[in-house]
Amino acid sequence: MSDKDKKSKLELLLAQIPVDKYIPLDSIRVHPQMRKTFDPEKIQKLANNIRRIKRLLNPVIVNHKNERQTYDLIAGERRFRAYNILRDKYGKEYSKIRANIYSNLGISQVCAIQFSENSYEPVNAAESAIAYAHLYKLLKKEHQLIEGKPLTIKDFGDIIGKSDSVVSDALKFVTLPSDVQKLAKQRVLPYKVAVEICRINEQDSRRGLIYSALAHKWDEKRARERVNQIIADRSQENLPGFEITTEEQAKSIVDMLTKPVHQNGVAGAYFLQRVLELAKENPNMKLLRNKSIIQMAERLGLVGLAISEYGRKKGAIDDKYKGPIIKTFADGTYD
Repeated sequence: MSDKDKKSKLELLLAQIPVDKYIPLDSIRVHPQMRKTFDPEKIQKLANNIRRIKRLLNPVIVNHKNERQTYDLIAGERRFRAYNILRDKYGKEYSKIRANIYSNLGISQVCAIQFSENSYEPVNAAESAIAYAHLYKLLKKEHQLIEGKPLTIKDFGDIIGKSDSVVSDALKFVTLPSDVQKLAKQRVLPYKVAVEICRINEQDSRRGLIYSALAHKWDEKRARERVNQIIADRSQENLPGFEITTEEQAKSIVDMLTKPVHQNGVAGAYFLQRVLELAKENPNMKLLRNKSIIQMAERLGLVGLAISEYGRKKGAIDDKYKGPIIKTFADGTYD
């Protein structure tokens, strides 16, 4: 179901009708909002428009708790900032602002209003993700207390009118380091590229991918392809192998694999011939990274056996095996 088709629970959460009236600017408390970045030029333009038409068409939305004399700003921080500019310039005339006042709203109701409001004023995708994750964390506690069960991603998606995938992506995104999140907020790193990179768990690997994404200007498709490739390569590397642990095992395997063969009139070993076949079938030498093959080669005295440099760097073999990838066996030497 798309975000457009999904029905928000806003109507169910907000049974009360807000009071519409003017309240003092100084009585409004501003808490962290979904929107983090504000363009000063746009705020100034909004202030000019309010001054020109002599009124605020869309009231800010606030929450009034119990008998307090202050109000918590739920939505409309751009309008609130514009009014502060006007008050600083023109004084008392703009000391009060029109507001829709709700009373004693819970966190889930505040969330619903904020996300509904921001559907009309698009927010940077990275900022939205951070807000989703933050509010999801807050709601989990309230939901457990009220409903007596954990808050699922689907439950939260229903509250804010977003799909499960949007929420899941947000929760992945906030696992990135703060400096990387900042790049996405600044639109230097595309948000969707960052989310794709989150499919790799290790932070060091993520950073390497992020550097590549920035250097080569990856889009979402390119990031997905690269991440899929890494995951596929790792699954190959993790295929179950075997390890020689005793002298008896080594002797048995060596006896089985060292049946004499001849190639181009030169005596060889069935084991090496098979190794060459594997090397030919697997250009990246993935199947030769197993220490077991090195152990068997050592038992055979085949110290000239060579493995790819990649395998050595990965710690799959000892540094004493310095040779390049095996190329030929025709003359009885091991290049």
